[in-house]
Amino acid sequence: MYEAVVLMITALWSLQCHDKSRVIPVGYSMLLILYITLLRRTPEYNEEIRYHISFLPDVKVWTGNLLNVILYIPLGGTIYNMAVSIKGTAFAALLSSVLCDIIQYFTHRGVADINDVLFNLIGACAGALLFRAFRAFKKKKDLQ
Repeated sequence: MYEAVVLMITALWSLQCHDKSRVIPVGYSMLLILYITLLRRTPEYNEEIRYHISFLPDVKVWTGNLLNVILYIPLGGTIYNMAVSIKGTAFAALLSSVLCDIIQYFTHRGVADINDVLFNLIGACAGALLFRAFRAFKKKKDLQ
């Protein structure tokens, strides 16, 4: 769970230094995502790809979904900060999420799951929208 806190701090850092360096926060967010989804896990999973979306009222499923959203919020904000559109942010997040799941499948360091991709995408879009709202609020405040 401490990784989620570090990712949120990364997003806040990105908000503060967005004029100076826009690439560093994106790279840092991606490194943390790779660490959380791949590097800190041992190769112990040997399951098939899960192609079904699960909305079952299961605490374990929804906890995983929520963590996937939280994991990608900073990445969405930092990609959007690079003057990318919401669509561009969603596409980049989709690519990175699918890539992580493919790597998980072949390295057996996690389960490739369509839920992960969907909720990672939701998190990245939420991050981009939050960043856009923050930017609008900051601009409005600066005009006053």
